[in-house]
Amino acid sequence: MEKDGSKDEQKMSTSDHSTMHLMADLAMDSLKKEYQSDWEPFELYDERLKSHIHSEHFYERFSNGYETLLSVLKGN
Repeated sequence: MEKDGSKDEQKMSTSDHSTMHLMADLAMDSLKKEYQSDWEPFELYDERLKSHIHSEHFYERFSNGYETLLSVLKGN
């Protein structure tokens, strides 16, 4: 995770993109078993959720939450 000094924004590296893509695929595989909707086919639901997961905003919030969790677990 790189930071831009002027805006302190987090940027996703290629490996971060790969990890988030894998996590999205795993999450969708587990959701597919339980998904039931008469209005939206699973493929559209899958596409909609993955576009949210791959957004920079989601990545920033996920990263910040993960770092906070690690900090609490370490006792800092």
